[in-house]
Amino acid sequence: MTAGAPLVDVRNLSVAFGDGAEAVRVVKGVSFTIGKGETVALVGESGSGKTVSAMSILRLLPNSASHPTGEILFEGKDILKANPAELRAIRGRRISIIFQEPMTTLNPLHTIEKQVGEIIKLHQPLSSEKTRERVIELLTKVGIRDPEKRLGAYPESLVVCFEPAPLSRTVEQAMVTAVFVCAEGARTDELREKVDALGNPADETMKTALDKSGVIHFASIAVIDGEAADGAEGACHLVIELSGDGSQDEVIGAFAKAAEPVLRDLLHLACGLDIQQPVDAFIRRNAPMISPTFGSNAGLVFSGTPGHSVRRIRAEAELEEAIKVEITAAGDDAEAGAILASVRRSLTVQGSFDWAFEPAETLLEKPAGTVASAVMRTL
Repeated sequence: MTAGAPLVDVRNLSVAFGDGAEAVRVVKGVSFTIGKGETVALVGESGSGKTVSAMSILRLLPNSASHPTGEILFEGKDILKANPAELRAIRGRRISIIFQEPMTTLNPLHTIEKQVGEIIKLHQPLSSEKTRERVIELLTKVGIRDPEKRLGAYPESLVVCFEPAPLSRTVEQAMVTAVFVCAEGARTDELREKVDALGNPADETMKTALDKSGVIHFASIAVIDGEAADGAEGACHLVIELSGDGSQDEVIGAFAKAAEPVLRDLLHLACGLDIQQPVDAFIRRNAPMISPTFGSNAGLVFSGTPGHSVRRIRAEAELEEAIKVEITAAGDDAEAGAILASVRRSLTVQGSFDWAFEPAETLLEKPAGTVASAVMRTL
């Protein structure tokens, strides 16, 4: 192969099916080149010979096919004149092909590990262990979910095994309720005023703090007057309720870090929290574990779809704004189909909304739990 020469050079290629006088030429005198790193598209009507021409490059046509004229040069060597050993050295190692219907191309009777591993072993002197590692690596690269578990799967079962984008996945979510008994002599009127001052909805300071946490869906702080069994006034309580992405510990940690100054002031006033005591540890000690009914957290969030993260909800808001811009630019006279096509093109070009074109998981679609699992989680 000389410097500057194309990687693949197809010259005056013809393809015929049949023998002798009954032979029919379906491709006549096709020529094209493919340079290193170049993408070439064969465009034509259905039945014009695109697939037949492409498959000729690897000599994958049936025995009834022939090439009356032409050459297919790969790195300067004519593939049409290659012997079987030379073809095996090229196929799958130097040149690969992705078929139009890959699911029907794989053998339904053999596992994924066997079929992918077979190609690797033909071209690389690897042990069975190294071959398996390579198969896992390849499945990971194309987005197959849990590749180690899919090695023994058959082609049909891989239809729904592609890993969704991070924003399309559900996340763990937790509900937190922390109850603090106000200390004897606590200035409850002042405490109530400070809580009321936070606003409902939250004032700008608290809103900014919660937004900064990146995981809090809902937060509530309230002062509740207790009542004794005889109806007399009982102890006062400060109650904090949270809903967020992550485990209970993670939600408490994120909330305490984001709103630490406000929380420390309230907890000091209500319970005499020492300045040296970590706020998050104090909240954890007063927050009982909540076991979701029948093993599901669905419905615990107060915004968005159950299982969707704060990141997803914010991304959806950005998506809405981007769509509004396109709709406004289209004008009142534009047809709905044209607007939709314009929106899709714009979102694709921007590149940050790829997640919006794939199905999103939701906790509402997860399998229901059992009474036994709910009891075990509670214990």
